[in-house]
Amino acid sequence: MNTTLVKPPAYMYPWEKRTLFLGKLPRPLKVAYGAATLIISLGKPIQARLANRTLEGYSFLIPPNAEVTINTGIQAVAVFHLDVLGEDYKMFTYHFSAAHTRDGAYCDLNEEADFRTLLTKLYQQPSDSSPTYTQLTALLDYTFGNQSDLILTDQEIAIAVAAIKNQFEDNIPITELANMVGMSVPTLMRRFKQQTGMPIRRLRSLHQNLSEHVGHRPQLTV
Repeated sequence: MNTTLVKPPAYMYPWEKRTLFLGKLPRPLKVAYGAATLIISLGKPIQARLANRTLEGYSFLIPPNAEVTINTGIQAVAVFHLDVLGEDYKMFTYHFSAAHTRDGAYCDLNEEADFRTLLTKLYQQPSDSSPTYTQLTALLDYTFGNQSDLILTDQEIAIAVAAIKNQFEDNIPITELANMVGMSVPTLMRRFKQQTGMPIRRLRSLHQNLSEHVGHRPQLTV
């Protein structure tokens, strides 16, 4: 991969389950990501400003749909969008030294050094999508261990999420989704938000934006 024309380079890996950005942000960035997000500095401490407080450190866990301003200065960062069903987020909450239950955000990952080491290597020595995902998945599996037993996933909502992803171009009516999983529309909307942390319309938009790029080589950005 030729990166010589862009200094510093930035890379986007849009996989089906998760998405990874590696690079520098040109200015403080105010965003509201649909999925939960793990943010890790590859250099010095950075800041993440939420509604009522500012976090400062090397690693943050941001809950789904939370509005946050990321101020990285000149540091390269990894912005890792986690799975839509919220399983990654729930398991990561067991791996932060300080719990912040007011807004669902966390600071200081226990395994921060392991993630910084791998993500720095991926940034400095970029590879294709598949081996990058394999390395990240291996680290996640090692970090979470047998924790999957602690996470209860709503299987009906998992079916609804899969249907939205697989048929996003059809824009399945919410009544059809509800019938598919045997729920009323209000129950589906409530349980969907409980499981994923986002409304159904947000997942539609999120998946539509990513669908064109899944499986492609990492994109070089600025």
